[in-house]
Amino acid sequence: MSKKMKKLFLGILCACLLAASLPFGPASVSAEDTEVNVGKLSDSAITFGYAKIEVKQGKKKRLNVMLGEDTPDGKIKWKSSNKEVAKVTKKGVIKAKECGTTVITAKIKGTDIKASCEVEVVKYKKYRVRATGYCNCASCSGPGHPRTASGRYPKQGRTLAVDRRMIPLGSKIVMDGHTYYAEDTGGAIKGRRIDVYFHRHSRASRFGVQYKTIKVYYD
Repeated sequence: MSKKMKKLFLGILCACLLAASLPFGPASVSAEDTEVNVGKLSDSAITFGYAKIEVKQGKKKRLNVMLGEDTPDGKIKWKSSNKEVAKVTKKGVIKAKECGTTVITAKIKGTDIKASCEVEVVKYKKYRVRATGYCNCASCSGPGHPRTASGRYPKQGRTLAVDRRMIPLGSKIVMDGHTYYAEDTGGAIKGRRIDVYFHRHSRASRFGVQYKTIKVYYD
């Protein structure tokens, strides 16, 4: 084979190999080759990150806002819808005054960009108590007592027996993140002791004796 033929053959072979390495149809593009816009809806926004918060009466709490990447720089103007319940300073610090609800708004000056959250001012007191379980059987509550001292039928997950001299009947009580209500009393329930109602005596017995920190809310 002459040198000219060899060069021609090698050229054709290289062209075939190159064509074989190319994909058929339109070229595919990986995710790394493009910009994937995810979560861009809030780039020009302002948010608190929560819809509602609780502040104890007489206390202060600083609010923080989050700004989107494209949110224009500027001072934030704070406003309370009910200054009798809570005021808010220029730095976003809430001063809780009276029990109730107000809406705090944060707005970037010179724009219509704003966000708001509901603030509930509450009055509560914490107690460390001895907690036991009870049910509506004769052994726990005595015969003929289907209703609680408040007049309501007891309900598991809601009813607590308390010393009404310390905790008024009807009070909202939070224990372990769950909301109960003071609806019952008992001869052995004195001072810092509570009884947790259960539907079955076996479950009340399994509860045993536990020491809990409770939060009692007052109007």
